[in-house]
Amino acid sequence: MAPRFCLVLTLSLVLLGGCSGGEKAPNVLLITMDTTRADHLSAYGYKFRTSPFLEEFAAEGALFKRVYAAAPATAPSHATIFTSLSPLTHRVVKNAVALAGHHETLAEVLAGRGYQTAAIVSSFVLNRKFGLDQGFAHYDDRLDGAGASIAWKHWEGQEVDGAFDCRADATTDRALAWLETARDPDVPFFLFVHYFDPHDPYAPPREYQGRFSDPDIGNPAIRRQIGNYDGEIAFTDDQMRRLCVRLDELGLAEDTIVIITGDHGEGLWQRGYQYHGAHIYEEAVRVPLAVRWPGRIPAGSVFQKPVTIAAVMPTLFDLLGVPADGRLFHGRSLARALQTGEPLRQDLPVFLYRIPYDPHDEFGVWVDGEKHGVRLGNWKYLEAENEGTTELFDLRTDPGEMRNLAAADPDVAADMARILADWREVVTSPDSLTVRPALSDSDLKKLRSLGYVH
Repeated sequence: MAPRFCLVLTLSLVLLGGCSGGEKAPNVLLITMDTTRADHLSAYGYKFRTSPFLEEFAAEGALFKRVYAAAPATAPSHATIFTSLSPLTHRVVKNAVALAGHHETLAEVLAGRGYQTAAIVSSFVLNRKFGLDQGFAHYDDRLDGAGASIAWKHWEGQEVDGAFDCRADATTDRALAWLETARDPDVPFFLFVHYFDPHDPYAPPREYQGRFSDPDIGNPAIRRQIGNYDGEIAFTDDQMRRLCVRLDELGLAEDTIVIITGDHGEGLWQRGYQYHGAHIYEEAVRVPLAVRWPGRIPAGSVFQKPVTIAAVMPTLFDLLGVPADGRLFHGRSLARALQTGEPLRQDLPVFLYRIPYDPHDEFGVWVDGEKHGVRLGNWKYLEAENEGTTELFDLRTDPGEMRNLAAADPDVAADMARILADWREVVTSPDSLTVRPALSDSDLKKLRSLGYVH
């Protein structure tokens, strides 16, 4: 039998900061912001103050500056957050594909360790029928239509029962109701809260409309759209503040690990494309990630090197002292960096995936099949076999990914292509798709060469 492994450098039974002895385990609050570009958050240097709460939150904990989603789509990225697996392995390769029941989710693991688990979601995309309710004793996907921004009754071949989405204030109301009335104070909780608002059609409450307007955008319609997108972010930021303030008022803040992250970005007319899904350029896959645990994570920590949202699950395992038990992780734990300031490695690749499309024009972008990418250091390489394209960018000198260097630097492109090919071969191998993966020696060798196994 091939040896079992996990894709993190170190995972032990109890790590620094984890709970031990008779100490009550900390609570966990995981918040995701849908469709949120990191570069439109003031916490990430945006010129408009769209996220003052996130700024304050990060100042009380840690902020990761270069964070990548698994894919530019909600369901695949959330499946990765909850399993730490690539979409190529968990097979939620696009929205409306259900996560298979044999995958053990973060909620299932924590429920098995005595946590009370609850989820509050804000879009039909995360409806329980798509499998992300696994492990949650309470999964609130009821959307009654109050303040809904999307009126679809049919979506991706599915009948939408009720509303498609709800606004951030309604989401916060539901989360607070659970904390105040349903939570068992004698056991730790894992609460997941999903905010949908920055998603199109960018319709923030009236008081957030017109708050942001970029004079550098010449087209008035696009300027208004992007201003409303920023307003949606500001509204969500205020609702996250409301949730976390109440957490403090309930006396829970000191004993709760809070993680705020995102699932993907948005085009906002860069390259003539408004939405998300078709691209895996930076605007589509760079998302926020901030972590706070008072007294355990030093305040004001900032990390610059690239990481992925697949790190959420192994990081929590380490912080909580949960044993890996041979689980397969496609993200590396950030716990040591968070607790000791240990530098993150820069030589680790970050892998990206674009959902598969039948060939067609997707709002001005020709798409056909899947697209894959890898970032390593300052280099980023993208390839789409069906579309016949390879792209190589130096993000240090070209952060906007405007100059394709694949022809100018063929040796670098070939090296990046090999790294990506090795990764794809391992994460799609028959062994990787089993219930408890056990990889071959050759696959382990490839992963060691990528720095994922020591």
